[in-house]
Amino acid sequence: MKILSGDLLLIRFLLTESCTSTLCTQLSSATGNDPGCSSATKACIYGIQYGDQSFSVGYFSRERLTVTTTGVINNFLFGCGQNNQGLFGGSAGLIGLGRHPISFVQQTASKYNKIFSYCLPSTSSSTGHLNIGGCAYRKLLYTSFTTISRGSSFYDLDIVSIIVSGVKLSLTPSLFSSGVAIIDSGTVITRLPPLPMPLSSPPSGRACPSTPLPLSSPYSTRVTST
Repeated sequence: MKILSGDLLLIRFLLTESCTSTLCTQLSSATGNDPGCSSATKACIYGIQYGDQSFSVGYFSRERLTVTTTGVINNFLFGCGQNNQGLFGGSAGLIGLGRHPISFVQQTASKYNKIFSYCLPSTSSSTGHLNIGGCAYRKLLYTSFTTISRGSSFYDLDIVSIIVSGVKLSLTPSLFSSGVAIIDSGTVITRLPPLPMPLSSPPSGRACPSTPLPLSSPYSTRVTST
């Protein structure tokens, strides 16, 4: 690094993946978009869009990641955002916790065994926490993810039954035999496919308001894992 009389500290950013590398081609399955290529530097360019229409475009890069003093990951792959638009708020970025090989979980597997947990804040003024690796608290309640990954980077759960107002709906098990549900902390609306409502089901008025809700134009609420 040169020592000059200027005021701004500058570091040249050189550790970008080549657009001809195998790692660059993996972006298609991770982001849903084909990677681009810089005509000047041949650097790999990623582009990803989320369900709320937020998006990020930038260079697919690598650097040493330091999580703790002992948790150091060399050649960690990440996106260096150059154009970030949407509902990111004051966040500096996103941590990809999906199943894809370039996610944070997979790249740190040798250190943390693909284990993570987090506690969501109960109010806007409170804070949550993210735990990477094993947890010392043994009284956590949990449910297993399904083993049917379908080649997806999402986390899936088997739907066993549906209970409304404390009453289990009389739905045949075959309705759930071929489908799983994606669990996604970035989506606010819980959605299910159309299901036949048998006569033995509890009246919808027990759990739903009597006033019909206005219908809005359809939109996607699925958030892509990164």
